[in-house]
Amino acid sequence: MSRALALVVRVLCDPGRQEELAGDLQELYLLRRRRSGSRAALARLGLDLVSACLRQSRLRAWCPRQWAVAGALVATVLAGSAAANGPGEPYTITATDAGGTFTLEFQHGAILSATLDGSPVPASRIVQRGQRLVLRGGDAGRDLEVAVTERGGIHWEGRHPPPSTQDTPIALALAHQYFAELAAGSARDNGALWGLPLYGAMFFVDPVTRFMVANEPDSAGLLTPRNGLFVGTLPPEESPANTAIRWSGKRWTMVMWPLSSDRYQRQRLGFHELFHRIQPDLRLEAANPMNAHLTTRDGRIWTRLEWRALAEALIRKGDERAAAIGDALAFREHRRSLFPGAADEERALELNEGLSEYTGFRLSGLPDWVLADRAAIELNSRERQESLSRSFAYASGPAYGILLDERGASWRSRVTASSDLGNLVRDAYRLRLPDLTEAALSARAARYDGGRVVAQETALAERQAAEVARLRARLVDGPTVTFPVGGKFGYSFDPNGVTLLAGLGTVYEAARVTDEWGVLSVESGGVLMVREGPGIVRVVVPAPPDATVTLLSGEGWRLELAEGWVLRRAARAGSWEVGR
Repeated sequence: MSRALALVVRVLCDPGRQEELAGDLQELYLLRRRRSGSRAALARLGLDLVSACLRQSRLRAWCPRQWAVAGALVATVLAGSAAANGPGEPYTITATDAGGTFTLEFQHGAILSATLDGSPVPASRIVQRGQRLVLRGGDAGRDLEVAVTERGGIHWEGRHPPPSTQDTPIALALAHQYFAELAAGSARDNGALWGLPLYGAMFFVDPVTRFMVANEPDSAGLLTPRNGLFVGTLPPEESPANTAIRWSGKRWTMVMWPLSSDRYQRQRLGFHELFHRIQPDLRLEAANPMNAHLTTRDGRIWTRLEWRALAEALIRKGDERAAAIGDALAFREHRRSLFPGAADEERALELNEGLSEYTGFRLSGLPDWVLADRAAIELNSRERQESLSRSFAYASGPAYGILLDERGASWRSRVTASSDLGNLVRDAYRLRLPDLTEAALSARAARYDGGRVVAQETALAERQAAEVARLRARLVDGPTVTFPVGGKFGYSFDPNGVTLLAGLGTVYEAARVTDEWGVLSVESGGVLMVREGPGIVRVVVPAPPDATVTLLSGEGWRLELAEGWVLRRAARAGSWEVGR
């Protein structure tokens, strides 16, 4: 049986989890065979295979023919194993494809019974002629034709998916399921992580239609009860995003639809955003400093070296782990010494997004023993990003948090707005960082292929300089449209498309901005948020050829002006500004 299982898992499952899943399925089969006999164990094994394999990301885009091949493999393996119990003993084949799950019970090659998605098929709808079997209406209203092989297995063409009955942009049944998963995860945690329950007021929102589904009513009665949930439309002044907001009388977690079909990824995102909802209660208010130094060549070099050392620490134990942590902290300290104010800005974003992502890791549903490996993989994958100024905390936060957990440190209850995760790890592992000469730092960097990192970042710096020049020409030197920042200002953006313009502010490749003057939607090409001191003071996009209509559009952006607001010509030729 173990060889058959290994074959099925090798074909259907993600490579990184094949050994784990095959072992789990084999253990379950042997346990059930001892308790309930071979027939019951085989029948349940089919369901176990379906459950395990359908969670794997590689099946998401399969077509019906691929499903048929895979399903036939599962069915043949189970049938072959059943036949081994005796030629005259009845056996059940459990199979799956795009249309769902069905079972067939055979004895001496003859069909005894069948089910479709757990419902028995009436005998009048089962037709067998030799090795050919037909289930009337078994394929979304069409006949399901099955060929029975000489060894007792089956083969069939992949069925069609069932017709959709969804009448809302967000499937309410799925929303129910996802809310229940997060509620169950929060109940299991029972406040152990942060001393507070994470699950609370939450809604999913479709960013195209703005349809929203909440897990509880709002205080103003704007949502309508439906099928045990609460539905409505996100107001235009609110931007769809993965975040926490105060709306309609309470603080909510907002998550954009659709969510990942991988439940671990889904729960990781959900608990990341649920942490943001309780941040004020933990006195860890969200802060989003620019961290402009992480766009520079040297800033990126020493960040990537810190990450490489952290990844090494996560996969090592004992003295090897301590040595790698020491390297990571040395690179971290050196980077901060190069840029005044860097320590405060990095610390603030790590306490905001870093702790949120750490929370997502911890409560994703993955077993604790795999988290260090997953955090190391995350560090490696984020090295390839060309913008680290905001996303860096999503990598370093989980890494430092997991290292603290594995040390057994009771650190979370002591975190304050002035805490530094690197310092907490240094103290937990009782490390002393010596003053390092440039030669000593270079020697440590060589352990992590530092020469290649330097070469890569030097080439990237040249490309980024060209991109900054292009954005300056587009958003600073050329004709523009400028928007003031008022009392209702808000925006959402893609953190993976961020470029800093030194001395000016931040360019977001895509964003949605709202204020008293209306709604600005930028899908591509960039929008400049001009900063003076700690805050944003105006918003800039490139001017369109004609800016004289109420609903405006430019290259990659569109604008809806609120009543009472107009576009007027600015002092610079070809430029416009929004005002009353």
